[in-house]
Amino acid sequence: MEIEQTTIRLPRELKDKLLKQAKVKGYTLKDMMIFILKDYLQNTSEE
Repeated sequence: MEIEQTTIRLPRELKDKLLKQAKVKGYTLKDMMIFILKDYLQNTSEE
């Protein structure tokens, strides 16, 4: 899989929640966001 860099701006509260959830699961913020986005695309592309 080829990786490309992108930048997103998040509300501070959302970033804090993502970081907290990532730490609980033992992931980095980057990995957590990749999992969330992949899951979203898999669930919405089946429509």
